[in-house]
Amino acid sequence: MRTGINARVRLFGLTEAQAKTQEGGTVIGRLLIGKEISLDQARAAERYTEVRNAYQRAIGATPETGTPPPPPMFETGGGTFEDFCESAKAAQRALQNCLQSLAVEARSYNPITALDVFVIKDEFAAHLLGDLRIALNALHRHFTQERRRAG
Repeated sequence: MRTGINARVRLFGLTEAQAKTQEGGTVIGRLLIGKEISLDQARAAERYTEVRNAYQRAIGATPETGTPPPPPMFETGGGTFEDFCESAKAAQRALQNCLQSLAVEARSYNPITALDVFVIKDEFAAHLLGDLRIALNALHRHFTQERRRAG
């Protein structure tokens, strides 16, 4: 564990306390620590990952990060796996519609590419940082509107 913490300090310029946190282990977390993105944007990235992983589980694909349990957002109080699958597919369709609208609005697929690079592949690409912020802002709006409709 000590070796990993020292590597985070050395490679990413984090303090030892920051390197010990869970955020220090991901690109999105380090962007949050460095105040490159807001807390709302980081939460949108986390929610995007949840929806994507749930969808991959629903279609039987193996997520890159292993096989996570169904996220709490899809638990239906004793519902069936079929209910989970339908819910995951509907959430993914809504997410894709949001991202397609963003691509048309931005006249570029770079925000979608930025999500793939930063959130899914967990890599840093300085030239896509602005596009990541645009994508995360759109996702934050999408998830906020979704929450209002549900509640």
